[in-house]
Amino acid sequence: MENLNLSLNEAQRFCDKNRVIKAVSNIQKNSINISEINTNDFVICKKNDVIDGEFFLLIYDCVSRGLDIVFENDDFAVINKQSGVLSHPNGRNCEYSLCDEIWKLWGKDSCVTHRLDAQTSGLLLIAKNKNSAKIIKKMFEDRLIYKEYIALVDGIITKDFCVSAKLKNDLNFKNKMIIANDGKSAKSEFHILKNYTNSTLLKCILYTGRQHQLRAHLNYVNHKILGDTIYGLDIKTICDILDKKLSKNEIFLLTKAKRLCLHSSMLKFTYNNKEYVFNDENINFLDEI
Repeated sequence: MENLNLSLNEAQRFCDKNRVIKAVSNIQKNSINISEINTNDFVICKKNDVIDGEFFLLIYDCVSRGLDIVFENDDFAVINKQSGVLSHPNGRNCEYSLCDEIWKLWGKDSCVTHRLDAQTSGLLLIAKNKNSAKIIKKMFEDRLIYKEYIALVDGIITKDFCVSAKLKNDLNFKNKMIIANDGKSAKSEFHILKNYTNSTLLKCILYTGRQHQLRAHLNYVNHKILGDTIYGLDIKTICDILDKKLSKNEIFLLTKAKRLCLHSSMLKFTYNNKEYVFNDENINFLDEI
């Protein structure tokens, strides 16, 4: 571990996350690419295993594809996330996420302070160090960061409205939230921006920050967000989409859009006694339907 410049704590995390593999056959390399791994040549070392002989660490290699930076200072940055990009890696098979970009630019102490679903685009707040991460995450917990979204939803809406409906995880599908009396409180406010032939553009204000809150609330009032591949669909169809069994055209016919029509358009907060306001309403969902 000393040769790799890893601390004892960092080395322990590799072990805890099953990222230490032991060669069971003679490997004539000091390093290998994960695509070269033959499962017959390696075993994954478990926590508290005693390792002797040659072993390898599975190290996350950051690959940059470019990042749209809206603002940055020494403590944080605001970026404009593209639709289709994961905020965090979702397993060993994840080829790319925002962590590739922020770790490449600002090091492993930088982190995403709040989540946007992969298909949601827009403004995202990044902490550049452990101290700012702690402060900003506490600000989100205390609801000191104001957020607005823009959504294109199914159907014609004629007046502004508010939804207060508790949310909890769907026991039948872990990646979905449902309305439930025994769930966590959730409140969303919606204002009409524009009506189209069969859809409505809304400004969405979050008063709480539950997972999938806007998606679940809008589906609850029968105005699901166009392009949503979870809400408003049965579990079999959701699984078929996730398992890539449906073509892009089939998904488009089911969801009425090429992507989830949800965009993070505003962040407003005070940090170190200075107020920051970031806006990005430059989104045209009509290109997606």
